[in-house]
Amino acid sequence: MAAASLQQAVSINPTLSKRNVMSLTNYLRIPLSMAERMADIESFDGLPPENLAVLPRDYSEQEIQSITDALKFAAEHPEFDFAALLPDMPHSNAQLHAFLVKMHKSIQGWHDTRTATP
Repeated sequence: MAAASLQQAVSINPTLSKRNVMSLTNYLRIPLSMAERMADIESFDGLPPENLAVLPRDYSEQEIQSITDALKFAAEHPEFDFAALLPDMPHSNAQLHAFLVKMHKSIQGWHDTRTATP
């Protein structure tokens, strides 16, 4: 990650350690790589149920929680330079923030449903 992005994240939330910021930004690269491949990012409405259903196959519970935490950080910090995390990102920061917010809502809703006690 570029030093500027690390400094920006720490300045946004000074309670985060550099290690936590690096973890958050590394996990943000997972959904951002999906956004990078999308031609029409603005039509994204969140992950469909079939994509959510395979998350446990592809990621551990801890990784899913880390992705969710990273998406929460992104949703709460629209001023963060998301495009700086991947070179040659074809989308604007505002588009990426909107995409990450929708991704967060879909994963958080799915995760809450899975972990709810009956």
